[in-house]
Amino acid sequence: MPSETRNIVFSQNELLEAIGRYVKHVRHPMPAGKITRCHIEPDGNVSVIVDHNADGSNHVVEFSHAMVAAALIRFCIEKSIPIPRKSEKTVHGEADGMALNFRIEPQP
Repeated sequence: MPSETRNIVFSQNELLEAIGRYVKHVRHPMPAGKITRCHIEPDGNVSVIVDHNADGSNHVVEFSHAMVAAALIRFCIEKSIPIPRKSEKTVHGEADGMALNFRIEPQP
């Protein structure tokens, strides 16, 4: 039986917003400053590195695949973007952002 896949692609700005909201919600410890940019690994690694610029210094904070997925799922919920509950969820880097992928298996 066929399965369904769906992708939601987020721009870098949306990804930054999602991570910013996520760290506030879960109270993830962060250096003082503002999130200014992110880097998605070109080798397919879905870790996101966020640079902070506080008082002229930069701090790099890495986010795991699971944290990025949680941030994007939370962003969808906050923005009323429908997401399937019963699906396998993964993330991967896109040319200019990040994609949240859903794989929905048919019910037997």
